[in-house]
Amino acid sequence: MEDDIFCVFSNLSFINHSCSPSAAWGCIGGSNKNMEVRAIIDIQPQTEITVNYIENQSFLLSTTQRKTLLSQVWEFTCTCNGCLADEKKEKGVLQISNQILERSRAALCKKDYELLWKLQKQKLRIVKTRTNLQQLSNTYQTLLVVSAALHLEKTEVEQLISEWKVECCDLEEYSKMFDDLTKSFDKGKPKEEKEFMDSGNLRNEWISLIYRKL
Repeated sequence: MEDDIFCVFSNLSFINHSCSPSAAWGCIGGSNKNMEVRAIIDIQPQTEITVNYIENQSFLLSTTQRKTLLSQVWEFTCTCNGCLADEKKEKGVLQISNQILERSRAALCKKDYELLWKLQKQKLRIVKTRTNLQQLSNTYQTLLVVSAALHLEKTEVEQLISEWKVECCDLEEYSKMFDDLTKSFDKGKPKEEKEFMDSGNLRNEWISLIYRKL
């Protein structure tokens, strides 16, 4: 929806939901009036293409919470592989993810960037197992900004940028996030330290961005 305009996409509307999707969709051209869909895993012939209808909400939701949300908003009961997975194992992952969120917020408030880096690296490993492109992109953004405060070795930052480019940039809207941030880096280092830092700490606008991305 944009400016009270609702759009119906005659092809994309046929794509079914899965909490463990094989594809993702997003806007193109900076407008909600145009969308694209891209594979996020290798899809075998004759295999259904699926997307996550609630990707921006589902990362910290349990199976029961996801099913309730989908039932209330989309009016169907989800029986995808993600919902049939081991709930005990999922509960453990969600508990760890919530702990990472709370500890990351505390580290950010205390300006403990080293701890924040370690926590977000742990989150990254979890996100990679849960097929959530939005959370993946958010975590890479957070890590790259924090790297500017830590003055990391350029090879480590270059590796981070390389991984992000491969994993998050097929969709135009995620590619734009990548381009907007990485253009401020050169050979693993910020082009202008003052763009990120003020009196030895991250600038307030970056702290606000990180808080939203956590």
